[in-house]
Amino acid sequence: MKLRQIIHTLFLACTLFGVTVTVRAADAGSGKMLVYISPQDYTNSTKLWHFFYDYWFKQGPVIEPIALEALGAEFGKVEMCQADSMGNMLVWIKPRMYYNPQMGVFYGEVTADVFTGGGRALGTYVGESRKLGFLDVYPNLQIEALY
Repeated sequence: MKLRQIIHTLFLACTLFGVTVTVRAADAGSGKMLVYISPQDYTNSTKLWHFFYDYWFKQGPVIEPIALEALGAEFGKVEMCQADSMGNMLVWIKPRMYYNPQMGVFYGEVTADVFTGGGRALGTYVGESRKLGFLDVYPNLQIEALY
């Protein structure tokens, strides 16, 4: 299941739960969703290993535009979570990826933990995907396609 499928499942779950949370600040806007990705995904590189060469990349910059685009298409107003941000819902996205060099397969997993604006947990959604490809042939495009 890819990130887009997680978002469709998330949309249905939020609709069924009837999530309505009032926001303390009047200027925060209604219906705003915040996306949180750990700072470690921006600072620590992930190593995709091969027998003769490796590929290092940071998952945060790769997953952020994909998540904002996919969630924005379903929910409207979506922003990255900052220190002073307020919204009606928070989605914590945790990407994970590895590569099997013997089979030539990229494996990806995205976990989305969903919370209300008040901090109540609504659920956890996990999506997995895999893609055949070679680590030495445009690995950045392979990674984007996988997410």
